[in-house]
Formats: sequence, structure tokens, C-alpha cells
Amino acid sequence: MTHWEVPLYSKSRVSKAGNRVAKHIQEIGSSSHSKIQEIMTDDIDVINNYRASHAFPLNTFQIALRKCARDIDPDAIVAQRLKRMPTIINKLSIFTEMNLARMQDIGGCRAVSSSLPETYEISEKFKSRRAKHELLNIKDYIQEPKSSGYRGIHLIYKYYSDRKNTYNGLRIEVQLRTRLQHAWATAVETAGMLLKQQLKSSQGEEDWLEFFRYASSGISILEGTPTLHSDKTEEEIKHNLKQLEEKLHASELLTAVSNAMQRRDEAPNLKNAFHYIMKVDIETKDLDIIGFPKKETLTANRKYALMEEEYRDNGNIDIVLVSVESFISLKSAYPNYYGDASMFINTIKEIIDKNPSK
Repeated sequence: MTHWEVPLYSKSRVSKAGNRVAKHIQEIGSSSHSKIQEIMTDDIDVINNYRASHAFPLNTFQIALRKCARDIDPDAIVAQRLKRMPTIINKLSIFTEMNLARMQDIGGCRAVSSSLPETYEISEKFKSRRAKHELLNIKDYIQEPKSSGYRGIHLIYKYYSDRKNTYNGLRIEVQLRTRLQHAWATAVETAGMLLKQQLKSSQGEEDWLEFFRYASSGISILEGTPTLHSDKTEEEIKHNLKQLEEKLHASELLTAVSNAMQRRDEAPNLKNAFHYIMKVDIETKDLDIIGFPKKETLTANRKYALMEEEYRDNGNIDIVLVSVESFISLKSAYPNYYGDASMFINTIKEIIDKNPSK
């Protein structure tokens, strides 16, 4: 029995499934996402299979990325994840012209390094590998931050193997970040979960969105890269960030979440696992983790789909399937699921207290 899900449907069938879901969202409104899985079972099955099929090529890229990253930064954090079904559906609803079969980030792996020079060095080393995969796109969001404040380097590849063409053509996204950029990105997700707002997709209260924009610019100053607020001085950025932080009590709120979050282990072999399903209850601040060894990739993916179905109507539950090399690495790779924004909070304090450069 194979350990990997294989694509069961043509790209045309996948595209049609995505288009039908997107059209249905337009007709009934995005607030009814939870009902989609119930009334569009066949299409959701197609999407689930297509998503799970990315696990094999994703693992191939993760192994290569881990080697590149560790050669340059022995302390680099490397992880991989398959995109959550609610996130896929939400993306289809926002970008209604998107072709699901060409979505670039269903499977993604990430390397978080200690410094900016190391991040760029990893990028160059990874791109220069002798591999047949096609590099489709490069996005340097460090030099040109997204309007949300997001920063990092994205490399989009099309998988290719001349030994077995089962997975050829599937797209994998490789993300490269510094630890500070990672702290910002995961703090956005922590706040988004807590507030039940899609801050990551630039949807939510404007004050919170603006707070994270200024936080991003503050981190850019620390790292010596272009800021999102190129029309503002360093002192103005610091002043505006401080005002928003105090208005929202952002650090206090994020600290309270971290202190409240509880973790319960649902499997005795978590320390020997490679795949982890993380289920967080936003209301009770409980985090449940189920671990699977690497050879049970197929089982983990199917359990993930079943749990998404089970909790689809519960807006307090957030579920994700991630893979890291050790249980110790899990919290560093995904601190948002532990409610841990401590590095981000400390960085905000550093920015606010920092004397402006002369």
C-alpha cells in the first residue's frame, strides 16, 4: 500500500470543482462557507484528493530545502504544510477567476533562518540546485512588502520527475523568512484566530490591520530593508506603532492568549511523529495535537479531511496539518497555534524603545 495520495482526477475536473465552489460562494455569500461541504460533496472530494496529492512532491521539496537551509544556518527551522480547506475556499471566493489546478500554494514548505543574509543565501543556493523542477515565479516581498506588511521570499515551482510522472505539474511554494519576519507572520495569524478575523487576508478591523502594517515597517527598520511606509520617517513609524499598540492593548491581548493556551497530547508517540494535526479551540484556548509517523502520510491526510468535515460548522475550531522533523521544532515552526507571540511582542517593544537612526 502506498504511503502517498495520488491524483484521481484530471486537471480539468479539478478546475471545474474549484469553479463551481467559487460560483456557489458568489451566489449564497461567503458567510455560508460551512454549508458548501454539505451540498457540494463530490466537488469537495475532488479538491480534497487534489490537495492531498501534493504531499509527495511537497516532501521532496522539503527534504531539499532542509539540506540547503542547514548547510547555511544549522539552526534554521524547516516545515511543510498543506493548505487548509477553509483557506482554499476563502481564496476561491476572493479571487473568483482563479483556476484551482493552477493555485500555487496548496503545498508549501518554509525555511526560517536567523538573519537576512542567510535568508538570501538559502534562496540562491536552493535556486541553483541541479533539479528538473521548473521555477515558475520569484516574489521578493522583503524588498517590496505586500500591502498587508507581509515580508519574505516566495519561490513557486512546478514539480517534475522523469522517473514517475504521477505528480508532474503540481505546484509547490517555497517560503523563506527571517525569524523576525516569521514572528510577524505568525502573530498576525494568532491575532486573527483570537479576533475571528481574516487578518492574514487583509480582512478585519482597520486598526488591527494598520497595527500590523506599522509593525512590519518597524521590523524592516531593524533589518535594514525597505519599509511599507516609505513616506514616513523612522520616528513617525515608531510613533504611529506605539499609538496603535496602546489603543488596541495588542501586547497585553497576545500575552493573555499565550498564558491561557493549554496543550493536550492525543497520541503517546508525538515525539516520534513527523506529521501533526493541530486543533485549536479559540473559545476554550485548548490545543490538541495528534501525531503520525512519516510512513503514515496517507493516514494523516485522510484524518485531516475527516476532522475538517467534523468541525466544519464550529467557528471556534481551527485545524491544520503540518510536518516538521521533530516535536521540539513544532512550536518554533507554528507558534501561532500555541498562542505564542512572545518574540513579536518583544520586538514591538524594541522598536518602540529604539532611538531613531541619525
